[in-house]
Amino acid sequence: MEIGTFDNINVTDLAEVRRWIRSWLPRSDEQFVTDAVVVANELVTNALQHTTTSCAIRLTWHERQLRIDVDDDSPVQARPRTPDVHGGRGLHLVAALAHSWGQHLHPWGKTVWALLTAPAPRETGCQVPNPRRPT
Repeated sequence: MEIGTFDNINVTDLAEVRRWIRSWLPRSDEQFVTDAVVVANELVTNALQHTTTSCAIRLTWHERQLRIDVDDDSPVQARPRTPDVHGGRGLHLVAALAHSWGQHLHPWGKTVWALLTAPAPRETGCQVPNPRRPT
């Protein structure tokens, strides 16, 4: 189930995008929320650094899995690089925090995606709540 899309993101929107993501995610597991925000931030930052226009992010829930898709206009594949003083850690961080990640090339650019699995509900009977709209 698609839970939200944030279009026309530019570099001045990064803090707002992080707040927007937090507003959609259940607060039952802060580590999961933090990991999702970090992964999304890295994917959006990479898109903005390596494209000439804005990008878009889409969040989708399926059972306990959150899929983060970031669309941009660049046909160049996203590749992890060797980290140095100027960066190169983003996709390594995504790979470490996400269950899996990848990309799809399109005639207009690409979608880089990451899949995160929410922790199982605790034995107390708590369930991962449905995503909510920003307030």
